[in-house]
Amino acid sequence: MNGTDMLDLYGLRIAVVDGPDAPASGAYDLLWRRLTVSELQPPGAPNVTTSDRADGRWTHHVFGDARRTGSEFDVSPDGTIVISRSLPIAIEGDVFSLFAEPVMRSILHRRGLVSLHGATLSRDGRCIMLVGDKGAGKSTLAGALLRHGWSLLTDDLSRLRRSDGGWSVPVGFRQLKLREDAIAQLGYDSASVDRRWRHPEAPGDSEINKYAVHDDEALEGEARLDAIYILGQRTHGAISAAVARLSPVDQLRALLDNMSEDPADPRAAPTRSEVAAAGAVLRDVGVYRLTMPGDIARAIVAAADLPLVPA
Repeated sequence: MNGTDMLDLYGLRIAVVDGPDAPASGAYDLLWRRLTVSELQPPGAPNVTTSDRADGRWTHHVFGDARRTGSEFDVSPDGTIVISRSLPIAIEGDVFSLFAEPVMRSILHRRGLVSLHGATLSRDGRCIMLVGDKGAGKSTLAGALLRHGWSLLTDDLSRLRRSDGGWSVPVGFRQLKLREDAIAQLGYDSASVDRRWRHPEAPGDSEINKYAVHDDEALEGEARLDAIYILGQRTHGAISAAVARLSPVDQLRALLDNMSEDPADPRAAPTRSEVAAAGAVLRDVGVYRLTMPGDIARAIVAAADLPLVPA
């Protein structure tokens, strides 16, 4: 890449430049400076650390195990600068995947922006977010909705932005990570679907290195959020989905439980501003419990006719 490359992600204008001294041109919210280095921190270094400098506390992400491309990222205290260092063998798509999801969590936190751990999709003017515990089936359900005509705005990391008296979700990283059984049930040919990590040392086990499904439909901007669905424990023997509105207390608890954690302090309790943001979201967006069939094949079929609310 020569000069400045511009991209839009999570409602931020990002300038991408290569090299330590190359100037960035144009207006932007975030500068990502990419460097190529001959070595990284020793194996076994903590994944996320912080260090105090003259301008404040920087956050450092280290990705160096066999599952992911060896890269390091430094995030400035205010989330306006990212400096990445990658080995020459690093695959550009793998480095971008790291930047666009785990590193972006730090960026959003440093900027004080609200985000949830969930997938957001839209169709025919309606926008929904799917959240839930790991293994609840968010990505599989999102993949089924893609097959039924929905568009993926973002997966795993959904930023919420105040917009015209409601809340909108800007387009983020539009990649689903799916296990091999879900890929097969959704009708994809696994031989033609890329893995999340594509460098030579990446393992073939889809539990570790999942399949990456991209929504290639042109999409930009943001969509106004209509509802948030908390995926509950799947019901074995069921053939259809069920939706129930949560009580106000459970709605607040569900939002706080699924807010994106600060990678540098993942066990920290929600901040006062996060609790206030969750309360503001609940004044405009309904939160519902969504229960899907336990069988993957039945869940995919049920996704064609979800009992979405409001109708």
